[in-house]
Amino acid sequence: MKKIIKNEIEYYTREGLELHQNKLLELLNIVSEICFQNNIIFWLDGGSLLGQVRHNKMIPWDDDIDLCIPILDYQKLILLLDEYSKKNKKFTLLYKDRNLISWSEYFGFTDYVCEYKWGAIKPIRIDLIPIKEIGFDVIENDEMEVDRISKYFYDKNDLDIDFDNVLTAYTDKKKSICEYNSYMENNSEFEGDCFLVKGHGQFSPIKKVIKSIVYPLREEHFCGIKVLVPNNKEGYLIQSYGLNYMSLPPLEKRKPMAFSAYPTPGFDDRIDEVIHFDYTRFFYKNRFLSNFKFLFFLVNTFGFIYMLKRIKRNMSIFFRLKSS
Repeated sequence: MKKIIKNEIEYYTREGLELHQNKLLELLNIVSEICFQNNIIFWLDGGSLLGQVRHNKMIPWDDDIDLCIPILDYQKLILLLDEYSKKNKKFTLLYKDRNLISWSEYFGFTDYVCEYKWGAIKPIRIDLIPIKEIGFDVIENDEMEVDRISKYFYDKNDLDIDFDNVLTAYTDKKKSICEYNSYMENNSEFEGDCFLVKGHGQFSPIKKVIKSIVYPLREEHFCGIKVLVPNNKEGYLIQSYGLNYMSLPPLEKRKPMAFSAYPTPGFDDRIDEVIHFDYTRFFYKNRFLSNFKFLFFLVNTFGFIYMLKRIKRNMSIFFRLKSS
């Protein structure tokens, strides 16, 4: 990564950031068109909404787009995107296309990837986040439900269950998430004001937001794309980022999450393997063991020389960032 000053803002950029952002906007445009054509509700969330308000575009260093969708509309959208990706092979739903179930979904490319620390490689994609409606007086019950299901995700791996093998763990995770998704469906509507809560609840940077802050949604534009946004954007962003949301974060936080992005024709099978392995990382309870297994898997999947070059490159980026 390198430090630059653009439009009087100092931040870190990296290889492929502009490509990455353009591809994210291409995905957003597809989702927006499908939603408006089919009366599906969605709204800009997180850094995407912050970029629209603070920068009138994407945050200069951002490489992520988040959309919130009420659970029943979310299910409808997933079916429509599934049809779309089957007709357009360069697009994919990361979990559904691989017969996996999660508490959210990603819509992305099959031929463009981004790379994260330690060589983790995933398709360029946007986040599709289901929303449930939870009464003020039962929010703690919802947090307990979210906490239970979160244990199946590798970075929250404190499961007290010992599985015989990866296949058993894999099956148990799918079954549990299926039950959780039914729970979300049963909390799709609440009469009167309540909390709007993401599928991953308290593990999201924005844990919950009051329904009356969001609705009725407003139609606006983001980077030339028609979108919906919360009615009270200021209240939404204050709840998300605090009173000083219009101020830039410290310089060390003005950097993209991924280390690079690039086209990868012919990587489809290997990306499938990465996603399937990532889905079962919770099986390895020890964090070091999980990371070691993942690194070993990447070497087997992409080849030793390829991964050695990527890890060496990422380590040099890491130490340059620490010293800057």
